[in-house]
Amino acid sequence: MAERKKQFRFTEQADLQLLKEVVASNPYKDKSKWSEIGETMSSDRFTIDSRRARERTALLLAQHKKKDSENKKKPAVESLEIRFYDTQKTASPNRTYDGVPFSILGKRMLECHHGYDRDLAKKKKRMN
Repeated sequence: MAERKKQFRFTEQADLQLLKEVVASNPYKDKSKWSEIGETMSSDRFTIDSRRARERTALLLAQHKKKDSENKKKPAVESLEIRFYDTQKTASPNRTYDGVPFSILGKRMLECHHGYDRDLAKKKKRMN
């Protein structure tokens, strides 16, 4: 009866080593390189075959793509410059500002959902 393979759980170090081997040998050009990667990764305590190396690499790439696409969907708040104004200050000479923060991205101003005091005309009407 064939001896059962020992179970191997990839650690971060093993993942890094696997990815370095994949980058160094480029097994996507030559499929036989997967077995070389498996032999390089194997030790006396565990054995990694070409299929395990290939599947783990595919899993790591899929996880990276998923995380990368999620990060692209998130707003890049770190790159925006957030400005806060008091209610006494004005954002521009022509418009009054109601004290809600807004972002400046280059020359384009991104307002939050409150934005400039849109109800200013109504407020002035009520006061008169």
